[in-house]
Amino acid sequence: MFIPIRSNAGRPFPRPVWDALLEQLERFGGYTRGARQTGAWHDGARWYREPNFPFTVALSVRDLPAWLDLLAWIQEAFGQEALYVEIAGQPGIVDFRGEESRPDRSGEQPGGI
Repeated sequence: MFIPIRSNAGRPFPRPVWDALLEQLERFGGYTRGARQTGAWHDGARWYREPNFPFTVALSVRDLPAWLDLLAWIQEAFGQEALYVEIAGQPGIVDFRGEESRPDRSGEQPGGI
């Protein structure tokens, strides 16, 4: 996944947000943060370029519900409209803003976020 370094308003994210992210990633047994890079995306009318950090996390299938919870938290904490992730080598864009886009996991215990 790619996490932007700055908000959409151009402000760096505060240290406590980064600390919370790293703490959550450690719950999966570890992570690798790649070097700063720049990505671009298009909203249909305009191109946006933003610096980001790539993160790699190894997951087991049983970790997937907690991973989806973490992605929803990241989207909110970092103020993102959507996130680019790869799961099992399959790239995709995830968006948890609306209840209809959240996976139905009724009856499951929360992922702890």
